[in-house]
Amino acid sequence: MERIKNVLDEMYINYDIHDTSALIEFWTDTAGQDIPTEFDFDGTAEDFVKQFTESAENYDVDEEMKIFIPMLGKNGCPDTAEELLTDMKEARNTLMEIACKLNKAIDNNYVDPYVLKREKILKYVKEDGPFIFNEEDGFDAAVSTMIGNVIDHAMSKPTDDIADYLENIIPWVNSKELEEILNEL
Repeated sequence: MERIKNVLDEMYINYDIHDTSALIEFWTDTAGQDIPTEFDFDGTAEDFVKQFTESAENYDVDEEMKIFIPMLGKNGCPDTAEELLTDMKEARNTLMEIACKLNKAIDNNYVDPYVLKREKILKYVKEDGPFIFNEEDGFDAAVSTMIGNVIDHAMSKPTDDIADYLENIIPWVNSKELEEILNEL
């Protein structure tokens, strides 16, 4: 558990860890939102990391938005939906960053699945999909950045919804093909 505490200390994350339960807490920079994550684990560092990672992966920006939209401008909630969305995305990204660093602390060979999934999706959209683009075709850095942003937003959704979401946004994405690629991970 010492390695876990070191990671959390290095990231300035508050924690209260007991034998089989934990509270991990941080504040967002955007709006100063308090993000507590409580979970039970079997007492081992491996299960601690597994349970925290599952909690982080289950953080759903859309669901959080539904909860907080009615509170805009009240009780410390941001004044605008845009700021709230930015804050929620920051919370999700921070949770995933913590999960990644915790996994690396207990497994030197750990590779972040979020990064792997994002790279697979981007490769499919740019190279392996029904259309193959390159810079001569006008697939420039701006379009690549835009598609990267769309993929990042899609990654905020539950894994089962990513392919369908991208098919609705990017015309040449075939959700069945993309689901097969994601299921290989």
